[in-house]
Amino acid sequence: MVPAGQGLFQEHPPGILWLPALLDRLGVKPGAAALCANFVYILLSLFFLYRLAALWGNAVLGWGATFGVVLTPIIVQYLIRANQEPPLNLA
Repeated sequence: MVPAGQGLFQEHPPGILWLPALLDRLGVKPGAAALCANFVYILLSLFFLYRLAALWGNAVLGWGATFGVVLTPIIVQYLIRANQEPPLNLA
């Protein structure tokens, strides 16, 4: 039994920092590594959103769902700041 207030992780889910750490090890500056990782997470999220919507409907619905997300104002914040939301979208 896990004591109250304690879980498997306290701040970040496991694996959320693996891609930025890998990019950092490959020589990318830490700030740029976090932004590059977020960009990859966003692209994967959009790809899976397209596939899910296309599976439920057709390709037009998939593209509509994808552009619906891309055209929202919050996507600008995701592209200029290294937030935790893009990798959590994939979870």
